[in-house]
Amino acid sequence: MIPNQWYAILESSEVKPGKVVGITRMGERLALWRDTRGQVACLGDMCVHRGAALSHGELCGDHLACPFHGLQYHATGRVRVIPANGKETPVPRGFATQAYAVREAHGFVWLWWGEARQDLPSPPWFTDMDDDALTYAPFRQRWPVHYSRVIENQLDVVHLPFVHRHTIGRDNHTLVNGPLVKQSDSGMTIYVYNQADEGLRPLKPEELPEPGGEFRL
Repeated sequence: MIPNQWYAILESSEVKPGKVVGITRMGERLALWRDTRGQVACLGDMCVHRGAALSHGELCGDHLACPFHGLQYHATGRVRVIPANGKETPVPRGFATQAYAVREAHGFVWLWWGEARQDLPSPPWFTDMDDDALTYAPFRQRWPVHYSRVIENQLDVVHLPFVHRHTIGRDNHTLVNGPLVKQSDSGMTIYVYNQADEGLRPLKPEELPEPGGEFRL
């Protein structure tokens, strides 16, 4: 992944009070929960002692307890209690696991993927989404490919008449005009001007009309 960026990893509603959530993001197994103040915490999903999955553990106040031997983890990743040694016995300094910076904003849980910083930027947002005339809903689909291939697929209008020939690529529109790409502060839009090949040369982006009601991605 691109380092030193915020990534939305869950909807806020998916991390419920009193529950531990186990997920895999960025190729890492993660365990998330809410402390007694409702703040989201995120650790690597592996106990430093014997490698048990912390996501199968239970909450003890602000701590996440390992399901195997009950070691209690703070949101910083440090083990605060080793039950077998007694709750008042100091914990060796090396008993800690990876902790991740997380924030809640715009209905999502965001994870900071990068170097630790004291002054992390705010999670990003598309201000267009704040328009009350718009509605949106979550959609999930797992693709068994690297994330860069998913992005590449969304930018590729050439494959439409072949892979999607019965839906958005119907009518054998194999000739690709442009495509025309418009950038703004909130993102990038690709306007699709594909057409059937009748022996004409494809038009360059600057030869295409201003976007209107054409199909766009």
